[in-house]
Amino acid sequence: MQNFNINNFQGVLGNVEAGASVTQTNTQQVMAADFPSLVQHLASRGVSEVDLCELQLAVQEDPQPRSIDHLGPKVSAWMSNMLMKAASGTWNIGIAAAGGFLAEALGKYYGIV
Repeated sequence: MQNFNINNFQGVLGNVEAGASVTQTNTQQVMAADFPSLVQHLASRGVSEVDLCELQLAVQEDPQPRSIDHLGPKVSAWMSNMLMKAASGTWNIGIAAAGGFLAEALGKYYGIV
């Protein structure tokens, strides 16, 4: 997330002067069976390119899961590795948030959430 301070803005929003605020939200969606959308979503939360390449191999080699509770062995190992990175601080996300974030993203990719 980045914050930008603009002291005077004129345009389609009308005049936004000092002391006023504008909020903009960017929602990234993971589409079922669309690996590039999964990559973009994970990268936006600081997942490294190396980790994304490892995930791509794991997804290709594992069978399609039937539920988020039964991911393939390679994707499960990848997810465990990412949770260890969150716990140790090498991935800049809290351990409590990491599990839910990864499960939701992978579930959307697999079309099971």
